[in-house]
Amino acid sequence: MVVESTTNPDLNNLASNSQKKSETHCMVPITVQLKDIFGPNEIGEITICDTTGFWDTMDPEVDVANATAVIEAFQKCKSVKILALSSYPSLGDKGRSIQKLAHMLISMLPGIEDRLDAIFYVFTKYPATTNIPNLLKNIKTLQVDKDSSLRWDTAFIKILSDMMEKTMNGAYKLDPIHGDPKILIRELQRLRGISNPGEIFRYPMREETQRTEYLEKDRDNALEYIEKLIIQMEILRTMPEVESKTAGTYFRTVEKIRGYVQELQKTAELFLISIDNQTGTISFMYFARSLSRLKNAQWINRIDPGMYDTLMQRITEDLMRYVQQLEDRLIKLDLTLKHHDNISIAQEILVKIESMTVLECTIPQLET
Repeated sequence: MVVESTTNPDLNNLASNSQKKSETHCMVPITVQLKDIFGPNEIGEITICDTTGFWDTMDPEVDVANATAVIEAFQKCKSVKILALSSYPSLGDKGRSIQKLAHMLISMLPGIEDRLDAIFYVFTKYPATTNIPNLLKNIKTLQVDKDSSLRWDTAFIKILSDMMEKTMNGAYKLDPIHGDPKILIRELQRLRGISNPGEIFRYPMREETQRTEYLEKDRDNALEYIEKLIIQMEILRTMPEVESKTAGTYFRTVEKIRGYVQELQKTAELFLISIDNQTGTISFMYFARSLSRLKNAQWINRIDPGMYDTLMQRITEDLMRYVQQLEDRLIKLDLTLKHHDNISIAQEILVKIESMTVLECTIPQLET
């Protein structure tokens, strides 16, 4: 299928996928000029934010970053309206994604029962033959009416009832290719916006992220705890009658540590990729803290010779390569008055290089 290129530059940062997989890893704001939709006599604009799928982000670090971005965005908004999107490929057995969508709305918006007039439900990638009102009715009949815990979930019941009521005369099925955008925009305009959203909304993190945040408090000492465990296991393994019985557990533990070390390296690589696409002041503090923790991990060489050294060498090489790329990019910039726009680019590069000074304590090579 061939799709015409768009004239809206905001859409260049938007990714789409026909399958179940989510392509959105961070919030993408798209400003729509109403005159482009309804004609020159229509004034004003509306900003639609494409957010992550909340529970389908890559990892807890991305989840936390998105939480911060969403909250900061809400704080800058006068009002917010909710476009609740349900995708057919992720519908699941017995419409569980509909239930998941409802509970996500509950978790992000306290007192949602009083703000239902700010929500518009949209269904995408559903077959033309799918009767969405019947689908919602079946969820109530097969799930809610037979599950006492759901029957007591008054917020969920109200959202499901609201969804059923608003789709009674037909649900809005989004067709990005052949659909008429006027219908969607008009529906969004009719909604009553939620004022002061920065004070009301919460970001619904995944359970995995919540556990990670809870454990983060003890993470600074995690490697020291693991070292003590390994020492105790090594002492036990000096006893011949115990060595054979603990071999499996010991080597599985070593393999887990190896996987953790590889994860640290991958995290460093992903971090450098992500900051390369950011502008303005970049904070390396979290990354510096992670590297500082690694200072307590040299004992890993004892159980797997060279593992720690290889990790630090690769991270150092990645950082040095990144700095070199920044410097090369800076040198190649034409900073004459003819290309004055390059001055702001040069400033951004210098800010990134300066921000990396917090890493010099762990990676002395960066001082050069």
